[in-house]
Amino acid sequence: MAQIKPKSPAAKVPTKPEGLWNEARLIPITSIGGQADQEQRATSALLAVLRGVPEFGRALLVQAGAPAGRIRTYIEVQFPDDTGKIPRPDGAVIVEWGKKRWVALLEVKTGGVPLVADQVNAYLDIAHARSYDAVLTISNQITASPDESPVKAKRWKAVALRHLSWWSILTEARVQHARHSIADPDQAWILDELIRYLETGRAGTGGFDDMGDRWVAVRDAAHQKTLRLADAGVAEIASRWAQLVDFIALEFTKELKRRVVPAWPKDLDAAGRLDRNARSLVDTGQLHASLPTGIHECVVRRTA
Repeated sequence: MAQIKPKSPAAKVPTKPEGLWNEARLIPITSIGGQADQEQRATSALLAVLRGVPEFGRALLVQAGAPAGRIRTYIEVQFPDDTGKIPRPDGAVIVEWGKKRWVALLEVKTGGVPLVADQVNAYLDIAHARSYDAVLTISNQITASPDESPVKAKRWKAVALRHLSWWSILTEARVQHARHSIADPDQAWILDELIRYLETGRAGTGGFDDMGDRWVAVRDAAHQKTLRLADAGVAEIASRWAQLVDFIALEFTKELKRRVVPAWPKDLDAAGRLDRNARSLVDTGQLHASLPTGIHECVVRRTA
């Protein structure tokens, strides 16, 4: 006897047809091309929001040393020189107050592409020659503070070199969103759109990924007590550990809505912290750091 199969229940049709539609976005992620296109989109989106949402722009640019004032932003700025070359920083920010102004050039990287010292130095030279105030670099390389650069660049007395990671930028945006710091609802929506864009993997604006390709070899050598300070990978792992700790601090900042910074020894600069981490790894097989959160102290350790 043939069996009659029950009919499948009809799919529910939304009461409103727009329930099936894709919402229009201010910063689309479709059709992102190669690395250059990814960098240009991220740069343009960020700079537009810095100008369009002044509260966010001021909160971010003060970390680069900018004063309060009216913000203007530009991308793909050009500086033709006598040799026929056309240096092209990724962007520029101008902050004006009264008859004064503060100018910074931008160098931006996305994805796993690191900053290049020669490129940063070229923009520092341009800034110095034109009496600009700063060069601001942005990449996925995380540093303990904006005063520390991921690259060894030249220093001009009158030109500040500042660095922001994409994760620190996203953290600042998330904190402002959580605090409802943006009074204008349209500006708050614009900031939300930037957050949504930066959070997508296709934007190339991420946080800390891993300890790198050399981690396993360095970990095994430390476990076997054969690791030496000059061994390949030791400095890289020490550097990545510092980035991981700074990344965790940013995550605490986002969740607690207050700035959390690692409690590194105050007498150590970035190079000193790197050396301390490397020696700890070699001597004890451990990496450790402390993060005072204002609620309790978080101690982070990684044992090889």
